[in-house]
Amino acid sequence: MIRHSLLPKLAECPCYESKQGEAGPAAQRGTKLDGRFREALATGELNEVDLSKDDIKALKWALKEVRKIAGKNPIISDEALLKVQTPGIEHEGTEDVRIPDIQTSLDLKTGIQRSYYAQMGAYAWGNMESHFCEEWTCYLVFCDQKEIVEHKFTLEQAKNIVNRILDAHSNPAKQPSACGYCSWCAKKDSCVAVVQPVQEAHAIMESANLAVLREEIANDPARHARFLEINKVFESELVKPLKDLAKKKLESGDYLPGFRLSSVKGSEYFDRVSIVRAAIKGKWGMDDLVDALGGTMSGSTFRELCEKYRTPVAEEEAKRKDGFNKVIEDKKAKK
Repeated sequence: MIRHSLLPKLAECPCYESKQGEAGPAAQRGTKLDGRFREALATGELNEVDLSKDDIKALKWALKEVRKIAGKNPIISDEALLKVQTPGIEHEGTEDVRIPDIQTSLDLKTGIQRSYYAQMGAYAWGNMESHFCEEWTCYLVFCDQKEIVEHKFTLEQAKNIVNRILDAHSNPAKQPSACGYCSWCAKKDSCVAVVQPVQEAHAIMESANLAVLREEIANDPARHARFLEINKVFESELVKPLKDLAKKKLESGDYLPGFRLSSVKGSEYFDRVSIVRAAIKGKWGMDDLVDALGGTMSGSTFRELCEKYRTPVAEEEAKRKDGFNKVIEDKKAKK
């Protein structure tokens, strides 16, 4: 059965298939925070029992942002009332928050920031069908990064997004595509999109003259692009797992010819209590303290502190580091 949460993966690879088994620590944390998040919206108080300081801080930020978006409009946070039925998808999805009066829903997300555009499109379509409207807005609340991503959909846009993914998945001639979700896929170790690049990379590494090989690759744009593509898969699906396994073997006392463990001493540091105590005792100047801590602060952290202490932000004083270019995949061009 296709679940709403599966759509972002299928958007990247129509052959994706979820692994079976228990949820990992990250997924378990996400489920726990989702529950506390909804509960806090319903009761007005956050249950902090067995939550880390970072989790508490992340949830408090998310709750504040949701209430800001909702304004004076009623917030639905009862899980039983947050079901979403999207045409063409048998699975019944569940949102985290819905604000029907402003045609809006929100999803709390933990962990690294990913694209959930397809999942939000499915939620939007289901909501537009049930609320008889032509527009819907979905907010992704990334609580760990303290970022909000807004997606606005028309009924036609949402239909196109979902139907395109479902059509590709049901196509008998579909082909797999290596993507950021490969490590989560049940087919990873036998998938041609993963195995073939690893085999190609291994064959290339066997070349007798690397200088000649570099020149040959560099002079052929198509081959150059293919090499970068297969090397990414080779590194993530073969080299890294084998390095991790080597570490585990050596830690358990196994022998690995030519390799050994090297212990790296953790860096020394003083916590905030020690810093504040020393600053007060030594009567440090504010400028000296800020300079010793690096002298700069990220824009988001600075604005967060200013908001906390109700200090106006002098936006004209904001500075930005020089930008730079980096090589990334052009997925649209590839398709």
